[in-house]
Amino acid sequence: MMTYRYRQFKGFNKVLIAIAFAMTLMLSGCGKEDDDQNSETIATQEETQTASQDTDSDIPTDSTGALSANIQRLNVDFNELQTKNPDIFAWIKVPGTDIDMPVYRSEEDDAFYQTHDADKNPSTDGTAYVEMANFLGMCDFNTVIHGSKALFSDLVNFENPEFFDKNDTFYIYLPDNVLTYTIWTAYTRENNSMLRAYDFADAKGCRAFLDDVYNGRYMGKQIRDGWYELDEYKFIVTLTIDDPSSDDQLVVMGALVDDAAGNINREVIEELEYIPNLVPEGY
Repeated sequence: MMTYRYRQFKGFNKVLIAIAFAMTLMLSGCGKEDDDQNSETIATQEETQTASQDTDSDIPTDSTGALSANIQRLNVDFNELQTKNPDIFAWIKVPGTDIDMPVYRSEEDDAFYQTHDADKNPSTDGTAYVEMANFLGMCDFNTVIHGSKALFSDLVNFENPEFFDKNDTFYIYLPDNVLTYTIWTAYTRENNSMLRAYDFADAKGCRAFLDDVYNGRYMGKQIRDGWYELDEYKFIVTLTIDDPSSDDQLVVMGALVDDAAGNINREVIEELEYIPNLVPEGY
């Protein structure tokens, strides 16, 4: 079950506002504690391209038996995966495409896996990855997963209305969870960092982003019927092709519709009030 907690910050004095500002990253995602837990429990693969096996033979379970029995889990043993690279934290599978691969996050350089493979060797194909601004627990309002043209080339199929209509789902596999997303939109936008172009730290920024998606005139924009009213309480994953040589960026977005373990949640702040100088003059 997905849960949402709502808090509105108004009328705070400067000290409390400063505390709120310092806690922004924690409140807008799963929090540092989740990252630490994931770092201890997840692992990378010994052979990333062969670790993906038959997804029809394994039902997800965890130590509490909380995962839904009607969702098939990718047969990847996350306990074996960290042998070569501890940066892996998830696996993504997009039915109808060749996207079936691990997802990484570097703790040193956001763009590291744009030009490096799973063994951290230089590679023109890179690997699928997220930036440090996104939490490992997939609790952000918008988690952006990057892939090179070689890895995510099949995303261009979602520009075709017929393909878009027939292919509406992808999955994110975590060590203790299976997340199901409905693909609700696909379009081509300016080739810049979505995480830097929008402020996802509070509800106001999230609504501004959604307003831009719905009302912006984007090339080839597809929006699925019945998906015109998303709000700041949702959990979105954006898949995008990294191509530094292009002026355009294709994005395919999914909204979370099933959280098998029932632990996806975050606290939503209405609007952060930023204090430009919190240190008294002459201190």
